[in-house]
Amino acid sequence: WLFWQFQHPATRMNRYLRLFRRDRASMSSASIHAAPQVAGLVGRLPGWLMHDGERDIGTKVDKVNAYASGTAADRLRRGSGWVRTRMVLYPPVFFLRTWLFKRQFLNGWAGFIASVTGAYYVFLKYAKVYEARRQLALQPIVEAKAELGPRSTDVAA
Repeated sequence: WLFWQFQHPATRMNRYLRLFRRDRASMSSASIHAAPQVAGLVGRLPGWLMHDGERDIGTKVDKVNAYASGTAADRLRRGSGWVRTRMVLYPPVFFLRTWLFKRQFLNGWAGFIASVTGAYYVFLKYAKVYEARRQLALQPIVEAKAELGPRSTDVAA
């Protein structure tokens, strides 16, 4: 269990709403990372909720790829700007934020690997948006070439 071992107590964990009354909440419309939206006050319970989400690196990478695809599709629909800049700059910022500021370094190699895979997720979602935009931009050219048919140089002798 490399990724979700017992975390160092000084690691800054994310806080997610996990327990709520169904009659006072609804789920957000996001296809990826949907979260409950509660009408009313939200409190905190003491203690930890252990989440054993990934048993190995392969499972983690598969999950990262699936989330990146869904997030990229959402960003493509909404029209996200500065994709190439974000693809270059945000992954190292994300790594530093998680490894250093959220103190994942206290979790040893598991914290390092979790921070790197998080940065990879950030890179991958912007790379997928970039790829989809390039494919959309090239689609009319590919369709035009298909309509013209094969050129004489394309035919085998």
